[in-house]
Amino acid sequence: MCDPSQVDDVIIKAALEEQIRSFGQTPPQLLTTPHPARNSLQHVLNANIKNLNGIISVLTPAKEHPITVVKPLMQPAIHPSPVLFTVSSNQTITSNKFVPSIQTPYSIFVESDPAPRVVRDPIDPTLSSLPSSYAVSPDGKALFCAGFWDSSFKSFSVDSGKQIQSMFGHRDLVTCISMTEATLSLHIPHNRLADGIIVTGSRDATVCVWDWNGKQQRVTGIDGRHACPRSVLTGHVGQIECVYVSGEQGTVVSASRGSPIFLHRVTGELIRKIRAPPSYKLPSALIITKRCEIVAHYADKSGYLAVFSANGDILNTQELQEQVLSRPQTAPCQSAIRVLGLSHDQKFLIAGLTNGTVNVYPVDFRRIVGTQYQAEQN
Repeated sequence: MCDPSQVDDVIIKAALEEQIRSFGQTPPQLLTTPHPARNSLQHVLNANIKNLNGIISVLTPAKEHPITVVKPLMQPAIHPSPVLFTVSSNQTITSNKFVPSIQTPYSIFVESDPAPRVVRDPIDPTLSSLPSSYAVSPDGKALFCAGFWDSSFKSFSVDSGKQIQSMFGHRDLVTCISMTEATLSLHIPHNRLADGIIVTGSRDATVCVWDWNGKQQRVTGIDGRHACPRSVLTGHVGQIECVYVSGEQGTVVSASRGSPIFLHRVTGELIRKIRAPPSYKLPSALIITKRCEIVAHYADKSGYLAVFSANGDILNTQELQEQVLSRPQTAPCQSAIRVLGLSHDQKFLIAGLTNGTVNVYPVDFRRIVGTQYQAEQN
């Protein structure tokens, strides 16, 4: 704190007085207690890992059958009654309700589905049951399955497990499937509106794009009735391993073994080929972020992650190393984790295990993003 009366120079004294009038002065002491510790990103990460102590619910949709799909449907505008949707490797479907509970510290509980349904149509034995073999409609009423011997993919009612429709457009087994997340009216050719877009990849090295009519609960074609693909995407030379469709950007990414990633528009035009490093040969999963970045996972060796821009530039690559976190306070899993899901509000983490068990953890990942953003700004 500066005292102008102690300054002899007239000019400097006048300048100090003017500065004090304009900006004030800093007091000699701001706080009477020590300043609280800064909430670092690592601190928040550790706090969220500790929260894994509290398992909200443990479900067993199909005992001894590995969990293949876990999908929480919790968007209030679409799902008035939030549910946790699961599919097991024996094609058992369950819809488990999130219900309020005063008996748990998190004021919510996941109630097991009292009547699991089983899809009776068997998947071709040469195709493994993977998360990429299934997709769920945005409203949670229909399940889409790939891998049938007749080169079709089928839709089933979640409520009854009965088949709704069979779609034919490929000349070999359908290996993977993806669907847009939100139920939004998408403007498409022929002056029609679709409630969603489904994309399928096949062993015939093609990718088909389909329109989903949420009101009719059916896949429709150009005439609005008969199911047929709106476009067929080509360019791959081998079996399609993974696909992903972004409804917001109207783009589709697809990958096959040993080939570039193809980025198409849903209307069929090729945007570009994206080439990964030479050692990345076994693609297993793709996603398009809201920032139009393409994230790819490769199953070579211990695994690789690669991030590409929409222009095809490599933004980042990382070889994955298996790590074991020894944390006595973390609730143990009785089996290996096979699949993970995150709720729309990022408050719940769902783990599907190989022994047929589903664990629901309360973890608020929004705090991590907020802390990371503050750290970047500072």
